[in-house]
Amino acid sequence: MFPRPGALSWTVRRHTPRQVEPPCVCMTLTSRRQDSQEARPECQAWTGTLLLGTCLLYCARSSMPICTVSMSQDFGWNKKEAGIVLSSFFWGYCLTQVVGGHLGDRIGGEKVILLSASAWGSITAVTPLLAHLSSAHLAFMTFSRILMGLLQ
Repeated sequence: MFPRPGALSWTVRRHTPRQVEPPCVCMTLTSRRQDSQEARPECQAWTGTLLLGTCLLYCARSSMPICTVSMSQDFGWNKKEAGIVLSSFFWGYCLTQVVGGHLGDRIGGEKVILLSASAWGSITAVTPLLAHLSSAHLAFMTFSRILMGLLQ
């Protein structure tokens, strides 16, 4: 059943694993021992920047639900109108997920994040001005929340 030793020559091929590209820059840089000391500050800077950006994103996203109670009293909105303002963010947010990914592939994720974060940060900063700009409070606030959702 089994060949006798020496009757057949057995050759053993050693399988060498293929080099696989790491999925991100940080893993590429830290995968080599000699570069790991130089790459750690860059990875820490990216991690800190993304953490700060995520915190600011959620601060901007959650500011309107907190302010809606006092704004609805000031402007005389009923629950339906306040719900329209609050839900308008998610309509904009849902509609641009694929478009944002496509733009990230075309021009680069860093540029898309920088531009969109700058724009929604500006909209968040001018929200009180938009609310008192004219008598169409509901329209301005709904439009600004849709725009903020589009950018986030």
